[in-house]
Amino acid sequence: MRKKLLLVEDNTELLELLRLGLKHAGYAVYTAADGLEALRKARSVKPDVIVLDLVLPELDDFAPSGDGRSALARAKDWLGTECPQCGGAAERETDAVERAKWLNFVVIGGGPTGVELAGTLAEIARHTLSNEFRHINTRNAQIHLIEAGPRVLPSMPEPLSKSAQRQLEKLGVELHLGRPVTGVDDDGVMLEGERLSSHTVLWAAGVAASPLGRMLGVECDRAGRVEVEPDLSIAGHPEVFVVGDLATVTQDGKPVPGVAPAAKQMGTYVARALADRLAGRKTKPFRYHDYGNLATIGRMAAVVDLRGFHLAGVLAWWFWLVAHVFFLIGFRNRLIVLINWAWSYWTYQRHARIIFGRRSRT
Repeated sequence: MRKKLLLVEDNTELLELLRLGLKHAGYAVYTAADGLEALRKARSVKPDVIVLDLVLPELDDFAPSGDGRSALARAKDWLGTECPQCGGAAERETDAVERAKWLNFVVIGGGPTGVELAGTLAEIARHTLSNEFRHINTRNAQIHLIEAGPRVLPSMPEPLSKSAQRQLEKLGVELHLGRPVTGVDDDGVMLEGERLSSHTVLWAAGVAASPLGRMLGVECDRAGRVEVEPDLSIAGHPEVFVVGDLATVTQDGKPVPGVAPAAKQMGTYVARALADRLAGRKTKPFRYHDYGNLATIGRMAAVVDLRGFHLAGVLAWWFWLVAHVFFLIGFRNRLIVLINWAWSYWTYQRHARIIFGRRSRT
């Protein structure tokens, strides 16, 4: 009889990596997208092994709740669906002050996610939507990027941070460095001694683990991430694995960063560990391999840090494009992404847009 595995994961790419690793392992795989669904399936299926990976946005008092996906995933959905509606709301607004709020965008967090969002918003305002309204000029939109630290991309070397800052400023992004946010409401954000009025605030300053981690009754860090064993299982329960942003892993005295490459490596490791267990082989401890950091800022604008090898600007952008396509699963996915990117690059995605109306702000 095949052993049952319950995989709690909302990232389809990581899910696919696990499935590939378990293809010949002999497990019957069950999936759940959130903690509540996981608890229901755990009671009904009674799995032999559980693998957890859940995150929530680290909003603290600045927002009521989150949907469990990464900040970048939620923001990309917003860019494609609700960003044009902000222009529509500004188009209909007759009050100049309110109109300005609809054309002001605030991104909180100067890491890779925040930098990419700010750059993308600037390009959408300056190019994609520039000729689609009669009464407003989206080129006048103001994009604010707030970072509590002294520089953007703090995980990268300082020269690359400065290059990223120059590229953002060239796109028209206004940076607020060393200015922590003290409050957020429907009319904007509060900094130390300053208020930025905006109806659109995007949080890109990190994630907090799902409450499911603390429900396991094991040691967790301040953000609620589970402290796992060297094989990514939890203490006293070798049949339960925790991976991705729900796990805190220490390697060589330093925490493994909560980035996508680390989550992918954890997923691949757990898949192999499960196969080794079935085959009676000994499992080696998990070890994260840092291959470098990439951050895209806009069209032909990016920065690359590969263990001391640095690129910025056009060359970094091409490197980022090739790297992302290379790591996609399957030739068809690579081809489709290349076609979509080429179309977006040359056309700025100029096509008919239907704006259904203003979203309720209750």
